[in-house]
Amino acid sequence: MTVSAATSAIIFALLQWGLPYEKGSTVPKKFGAVFPSPTFQSETLESTPTWVGQTGYCYANNFSPFTCSPLIPGAGIAPGTITGTQIGAGAILGSNIAPGAITSSQIGTGAILGSNIAPGAIASSQIGTGAILGSNIAAGTITSSQIAPGTFPGTRLPNPGDFYMATTGNDSNTCLTLSQACLTGQRVVNLITSAYDLQGRNALVHVSAGTYNETTSVAGVMTGSSSGGGGFAAGIQFVGTGPSTPVFETSGSACGISPLTFLVGGGATVSFGSMTIETDCLNGYGIFAEFNAQIYLADANVAFVSGRATSAGYVALLSHSRFITYYPFTMQGSSTWAFWLSTMSSAVMENTTPNALIGTPNFSGAFVSGIDGSFFNWGDSNLSIFSGAATGYTYNLEILSYIDSEQALSPLPGSISGVTSYGSQYLGP
Repeated sequence: MTVSAATSAIIFALLQWGLPYEKGSTVPKKFGAVFPSPTFQSETLESTPTWVGQTGYCYANNFSPFTCSPLIPGAGIAPGTITGTQIGAGAILGSNIAPGAITSSQIGTGAILGSNIAPGAIASSQIGTGAILGSNIAAGTITSSQIAPGTFPGTRLPNPGDFYMATTGNDSNTCLTLSQACLTGQRVVNLITSAYDLQGRNALVHVSAGTYNETTSVAGVMTGSSSGGGGFAAGIQFVGTGPSTPVFETSGSACGISPLTFLVGGGATVSFGSMTIETDCLNGYGIFAEFNAQIYLADANVAFVSGRATSAGYVALLSHSRFITYYPFTMQGSSTWAFWLSTMSSAVMENTTPNALIGTPNFSGAFVSGIDGSFFNWGDSNLSIFSGAATGYTYNLEILSYIDSEQALSPLPGSISGVTSYGSQYLGP
């Protein structure tokens, strides 16, 4: 390309515009290094100017539109070198930006307007937390199909109501249909808690038949949970579907990661229906709830199983946590405790049909252990009894803990009378 001397001077000026200079020098400093002045042949612009270094360059005759070869990496641009006020509308198109070329820390508030972004030009995986504000995005510029859940903090999708798990699922799926079922409970929980607003109703997780050997952890009050119906906070509800009930368990190598099948804490609300909750681990629990967690049974088809006598128990409640059921359940297998309550926690059973003990489990600690002001209420319905028998202590209460089962038709399971200490009380038959 041949150009006049005047045009060469203009191009030379454009190439230098905006480049920082070394103090006391007229030589431009580009990307943290000092380069010699641009060199021009008498009538022809060099296709590869000698000053470009190795971090990328733009041909002068390509300034309209701005295309670079290779594309300029963001790592070569010092923060603040180019501000939003220096970028004219449409000057930089999304199609010209290599993935990762510009990081969110280099984009000033308002620097990129939604009206300048072509649909699909910037993928959600390239957008750092807080990099683009909603007030800068023109309506309709970015559609929901282009935004991965959780990309924009504070912007949540409405609760679709139904999620799906299957042993044939994949955790890269959406979890929103049976054909897009996820594999693990943890993936479903993470998706719900990070991307959705419950809008006052439970997120129902349909669990297909099969065995899920994992610890599923649910922590924290969920967005939109405060207006749950019936006076209860909304949360996540796991319910088995299909001809046979699914089994959530911890066993084998999973015990080395955590001996807890479900860990619920931080004010989270979780309910269970039509499933077996099992632990086969030393000192393991089926449900371990702490710090204001709320546990409910959603139907009469929940079974608690201990696969080894040295497991800690079926249900543990700590630090103001609650277990509430209006439905009967079954318990099978020996353990240290059936229920272990600590620090103002409570278990309340209002079911009108008997709970069932399968076999004759032995509880080496006690069927119910309560400490530090905990409360176990069994029998308000006059029908809250256990069919079957168990061996071991019926209860062990310490430090102002309390059992109220005086309306029950039979005593708590066990072959040895319970004990109380430090101001604790037992009321029952």
